[in-house]
Amino acid sequence: AEWAHEKDLIVKKFKEVSDLQYLEAHYYQKISQLSVSGLLSLLYLYLNDDDELWMFFPRYEHLDSNIDSLTVKDILKMLLTIAQCLQKLHANELIHGNIDKKNIYMAPDGKYILGDLYSKTKYETLLDCVKRHETNNSSREFADDIYSLGEVGTNLYESLKRSDQTSEVLDQLKSLLEKCLYQDPLLRPNASKTLETLSSLLEQA
Repeated sequence: AEWAHEKDLIVKKFKEVSDLQYLEAHYYQKISQLSVSGLLSLLYLYLNDDDELWMFFPRYEHLDSNIDSLTVKDILKMLLTIAQCLQKLHANELIHGNIDKKNIYMAPDGKYILGDLYSKTKYETLLDCVKRHETNNSSREFADDIYSLGEVGTNLYESLKRSDQTSEVLDQLKSLLEKCLYQDPLLRPNASKTLETLSSLLEQA
């Protein structure tokens, strides 16, 4: 898609606009205003004469096209980006709610971007959607984001070549991911602790 002087954009269109879509657009606006490094930002929001809601985002390469060539450092950088985004969102009482491999992209400079275009959950009612987008989330909702980080990290960890899985860094990463997947949400590390651990592992890698 194109908009004004910008080309090669991703556009998310809603042809049947309801309160759910307006709420989603409002959420994108909120997180874009935070200017979180590593988080996909909404560039333009447009409601045309046919009552179609269009949201424009920068286009990046999808992770799936590079997943087979990922190294330990690549995975640590990716998880670090997710943790940085979560720390900023949680500090502002927002959750992500859609952390998934399908929402990870690569910028031309090699940095990773956490998006939100693929939804893991289909919201049936406005109330369900409001729960995700409200700014009064409990520690349970924050912990669910950490659990999703653990799921993505475990999946990426298991994709590494066996020769890479003998390092001490990988053992520590596995330990962190296991903590993120604790069934009791109160036992999972928060975003700041997760970020601190990943930063330390990246320095060692």
